[in-house]
Amino acid sequence: MKTRIFIIIVCCILGTRLNKAQEIFPTSDAIWNVQHFVNSSLLNEWIYGLSGDTIINDTTYQKLYLLNDSTLNIDSEDIYLGGFRQEDKKVWFRLGIVNEDESFDEEFLLYDFSKNIGDTIVHNDQYSIVTAAGEKHYNIGCSKKKWISIVRGIEETPNGRIYIVGGSQTPEYWIEGVGNTTSLLGSRLNLPTDGNNYSLKLACFKHNGEIKYLNNDLCNKCFCITNFSNTTKEVQIEGLSVTMDDGNICQIQANQLMLPLKFNLFDTKGQIVYSQVINSEYTEINFEKRYIGMFFFSISNRNIVKTGKISLQ
Repeated sequence: MKTRIFIIIVCCILGTRLNKAQEIFPTSDAIWNVQHFVNSSLLNEWIYGLSGDTIINDTTYQKLYLLNDSTLNIDSEDIYLGGFRQEDKKVWFRLGIVNEDESFDEEFLLYDFSKNIGDTIVHNDQYSIVTAAGEKHYNIGCSKKKWISIVRGIEETPNGRIYIVGGSQTPEYWIEGVGNTTSLLGSRLNLPTDGNNYSLKLACFKHNGEIKYLNNDLCNKCFCITNFSNTTKEVQIEGLSVTMDDGNICQIQANQLMLPLKFNLFDTKGQIVYSQVINSEYTEINFEKRYIGMFFFSISNRNIVKTGKISLQ
């Protein structure tokens, strides 16, 4: 019954936002926003971007990044994770992270949209990858095992098929042209993640600048941004102070118990143009000559979210 209700909801989401049939999987200009919850509280938003390609062993892969903002203007702050390739309605992923263990230098099957109900999908080996929140470093685990999924159901929609897939684990939902509604890389590759007792959900998918999937309970937008009031130079709550001086320097003071915090700077279209994890009781961020105009910001941890509007000269 829960599966049927979920399918109806997904069909409504797709039906209101897609105008034509989907490709099996995007090959460029795609962004996924995956929300990371801990104990039902939003901890972070992992924003993945597909941009450009690379050749590995004479095979072309589309490059996947963990983005520092919500745009595809790739720079040194974005982390290259690996690449996708697709053939015969199958999608493979190859890790791009350098590893001394050569056994990780292989691709694995992420999606297979060629199967029918009752068919078995062998994904090759599972990779265990974890990272501490806010750190740009990945510790690749050594345990590997065969991961097998079974196609439990297929729902035909005017905009593509929805696969209900699972083994002994909780079922996943794959949407042609979008990916996994739990997270882009699903349970076979938990990248990135941090610690235990976490939950991931695909909140939004954009392709060629158009929202193709939206299931964001926090704000019903691809990237959350609150309705801000007047321009401010200071936001204060107990234990936290955010101050902008006349030199476009943002000063953040926080109680040690509130750390870590996440600072996001949004443009007027709601796109994240700057993001930083705050790990110290006092932090300065210098925006001088980097951004000009009206911007919004948010600063949050798993318990609080504070927002404001600022003018940068």
